[in-house]
Parts: sequence; C-alpha cells; structure tokens
Amino acid sequence: MYEVKKKLNNFIGNEKYSVFNLLLLISFFAFISLITTFKFFQDDDIFWHLATGRYIVQSGHIPSADVFGFVTYGTKWIPFEWGWDVMTYLIYSIGGFYLLSVFRTILIVSVFLFILNLLRKQNLSFSSIIAFSVLLIFGILTRLSVRPQLATFFFSVLLIYILYNNKYFYTGKKSVMYIAPVLFLLWANMHMGVLLGILIFAIYLISELINFFLLPKENKTNDIKCKIKFLLIAFLLSLFVLLLNPNFIDTYIYTFKHTQMDLLEQINEWKSPFSPSVITNYNVIIYIFFLITGIITIYYSIRKKDFFPALIYISVGIYSIQAIRFISDFMLIIFVPWMIALGFLIDKPVPNKIFKSIYLKCLVTALLIFLIINIYDNTVYKKYLGNYFRETGFGINEKFFPKAMFDFINKENINNIGQRPFNNLRIGGYFIWNYQESKNFIDSRNLNDSVYSLYKNIESKKYGFEYLLEKLDIDYMIFSIPYLTISASEIEHNIISYLSEEKTNWKLVYWDDRSFLFVKNIPKFRDIISNFEYKYVSSYNFIFRKKYLDDKYLSERLQVTAELRRKLLDDPNGVIINNIAENLKKIY
Repeated sequence: MYEVKKKLNNFIGNEKYSVFNLLLLISFFAFISLITTFKFFQDDDIFWHLATGRYIVQSGHIPSADVFGFVTYGTKWIPFEWGWDVMTYLIYSIGGFYLLSVFRTILIVSVFLFILNLLRKQNLSFSSIIAFSVLLIFGILTRLSVRPQLATFFFSVLLIYILYNNKYFYTGKKSVMYIAPVLFLLWANMHMGVLLGILIFAIYLISELINFFLLPKENKTNDIKCKIKFLLIAFLLSLFVLLLNPNFIDTYIYTFKHTQMDLLEQINEWKSPFSPSVITNYNVIIYIFFLITGIITIYYSIRKKDFFPALIYISVGIYSIQAIRFISDFMLIIFVPWMIALGFLIDKPVPNKIFKSIYLKCLVTALLIFLIINIYDNTVYKKYLGNYFRETGFGINEKFFPKAMFDFINKENINNIGQRPFNNLRIGGYFIWNYQESKNFIDSRNLNDSVYSLYKNIESKKYGFEYLLEKLDIDYMIFSIPYLTISASEIEHNIISYLSEEKTNWKLVYWDDRSFLFVKNIPKFRDIISNFEYKYVSSYNFIFRKKYLDDKYLSERLQVTAELRRKLLDDPNGVIINNIAENLKKIY
C-alpha cells in the first residue's frame, strides 16, 4: 500500500498545488472513459471481424479462402488480423457488446497512462499534458471503433514508452528491451500496423547507433556498449517474430496487394487527408495542427543532438499524408516527442509559471467537466462535431444499423428461404454476423476489385445490371440507408428506385426509416409476399412519387389503408410512416 501511495505521489508531483493535479487526473480519466463509451455505429468492419473470430474458434482453423460470400466463396483470403478477431470474439462471448466497449476503454486508458507516465518523467506540467491530450483524443476519435487499429494504437504507444525508457532511464537491466519481441509477436497477428512499429524501432536503433558512433572513444563505456548490444538483439528478434504468423511472408505480400486495389479509392478512410471533401473535418484539422507544429521536434533534435524525434516526425509524417486512416497513428506516435520538444521550447521562467499555475489547472479541469456533461447527453457529438449517430452508451446503435429489418428477416426465415442475397456494402459484415449459416454478396473486407465492380454495376443500375441479377440468381435484396430521414438522394439514383417500380419482378416486404427488403416474385416467396407486401405505402413512393401514392389512396383506398395500418402497428414511432399517415389524412 505504501509503494502504491509513493508511486502516486511521484506521478502527481510535489508541486504546491498537487491536490489540483489529482483532481485534474481524475477528471481526465473520467473524460477518457466516457468518450470511449459510445454505441457501435457506422463501422461494419466490427461485425465481420467478430464473425471471423467466431469461425476460427468454432472450426479450429484459420481460413485461407473466403467462407462468407457466395460470389467470392473460395477466393484467396488471408485474415491477417486473426488474433484480434479471436480475442474480441472471446471477449464478446463472455460479456457481449458491453464488455467489448469496456475493453476499448481499457485500451485507450492504458494508452494515455503510458503517455502521462512518460511525460511526467520528463517533468512536464500536468496542465499542459492533459490539455493537449484532450486535443489528441478528439484527433483520434473517429478511429476508436472496436477494430484491429486499436491494437496498433496500444502497441505503438507502448513501443514509444519502452524506447524512451530505454533511452533516458536505462539502468543496465536487460529486461526493458526484451519486452519488444513479445510485443511484436502479438502485434504481427493482430494488425498490419506492426510494419509501422518495426519502422519506428529501426529509426530508434539507427539514431542510437549514430549517437554511439559520434561519442568520443573514452565515453563509450561498457554500460553504453551493453545498451546498444541489447537494443540490436531486441530489434533482430522483433524482426524475426514478424514471420511467426500463420502465413509467414505471404501475409505481408497479400497485405501489400490488398492496398493496391482500385476500389480503395472509393473508401473514405483511404482518401488523402488533404482532399477537399475531408480537409475541413475536425480530426483532419487537429492532425494538420500536429503536422505543422511537429517541426519543433526537428528544432529539438538539432539543439539536443538527438536524431530520433526528428526522424520519427519526418518518416511517420510522410506515412500519414498517404491516407486519412494513417493520421491517427501519426498523432499518437508523434505526441510524446512533440510534447517533450514543446517543453524544451518553453522551458523559461514565465511559461513554466503559467503552465504550473493553479489557474490553468482549474481552467483545464473546468473544461473536462464541461466535456463530461456534454458528452454524456451527446451535445458534443451532435452540436459541436456534427455527428448524428454517435451516442454515449453500450451496444449497437439501432438508429444506424437496421436491427428491426434483420429481426424481421430472422422471424420470417427469409435468409433460409432465399440463398443469394444482394446487400449494400455498409451491412455486409452485419449480415454474416447475424446469419452464421448464410452467405452475403459483399462486405468491407474488399477481397478483390472484380466483386466490387460487380457490386457497383448492380447497385448503381449500370448497363446490363438486370442481366447480372438473373445470371447471379439473386433472390432477395437488403439495403440499409441510415441517413434516409435526413437525405434520401441516395435511393433516387441506386437500384432501390428500380426495385420500387411496379413493372419489376421484385416485391417490397419490409421497410422502415433506414432500410428496405425486397424479395423476388417467385414461388418460394409466395407466402411472404402475400402476407407482407407493401404495394403502395413505402418511403420511396412517399418521397419521390408522392402524387402516385396520393392517387392510389383515392383509387385503391382499402389496399393503401390496410398497408398503412399494418406499418403503423409494426413501426408506431417511424418518422416516415407517420408523415405518410398525416399526408393521407389531409387528402381524405
């Protein structure tokens, strides 16, 4: 107990107002815990990762070809993040989505514990560390879904922690650097961000070797030589364990080919952070702030004759400008050297007095309390960040994912009556997670360009799409449009507009404020169509063919009224169906 208290005192510091540091620390981690506790939304990848983990655990082997799609079945697929998939599925098996959310929070809290501990060892003030850490957490917020990149966030910061401890607090013990190979072994089986990690390690090794060779001969003590020796051995072992994965070098070849696919140009997270469509996003603005101000690490490196911060800034900075998905890695990795460089830059009596003042501590604490209150009721997300679907809480956000439609599919056994669905891309993973025995059309694993091209030809109604539907023997279609009540332009131009026409051989049997389910008008769906068809009352007709719906209400009142009542009973709080009801009342 005494040791714990001693470590806490050392961590908080012996400043005059250290009690305020404790309040600041409590407020900060309460803020981190709350901002990482949000419902699952937008990221469909979560579900196919869980489905992969389930498949591996239940089958006892890691697949080498696709097992989830009927179009892509048997296509080469290396699930190089299998370790993450298995781990998160086992966590889910114990505590469901609730425990997965807690796991995410634990990882991010650990990341910031490493950062705070390291920066406190550099004697930086609590106020400055926490104030800029708040900026950092908003910078990486969009990447905090429960996906394998969290492994890279955790391991990259842990690696920085190990390297800086080795650099500044080496005591001659061997253990500090031998943690690295274990770290890389786990990392290599969870996320390909491990390649960024080995680059960081290589840069550190090079910078330490340069420093060593620049030392005068008389300063090259046995301790320094041992330090370099241990470092070199740890690096070589870390390099070796990268191959200790189910597919050895083929894992990295496959990953490289995966990143060369043309379809990645269509995915938002693979766009350049300087693209006009994303450059004004809050996370990109924060990234640009760190990218520009990161130049202080070069100044620090020159003044301190320490090459590591500058080399990290330049190399990871070049890496980050390639795609939005890399900017969070950059901010996390550069944060410690950036803060150390900032501390060096402002190491003057007046700035130090300001950063250690009670007023700044109180100001930062007040900011954290404000954020906690406004994150809890989602004001920060909806009012300040403009994100309609991010909500504090646990489980799946049913405003985004079409749980009600999937419940209907399950209840009416549609996924077993039909065998060859066409689903839109944003719910492919959600489909295979919910229907273990069924196969989807596509998901965001992006197995190859040809299946994506096939998908776009059908989804966008390109020439010959009707022939493709027949050739592929598609028997039911499911679509999720979570933004339907905000903007319906998407369905005006995609295949939903075709499926909604009377002359087609497709019948709408379920719809709500965010989804559509069409089945093919064939004998096996006869009962489903008879019981559930919406011939006239639909969101598409109301939004884009309102006059048609009004006319049908006058000429086919019994049918329209029956569909209206059925939908109101099924979805009494639905925005669109209630608007339809109000509109038809006016006509009557």
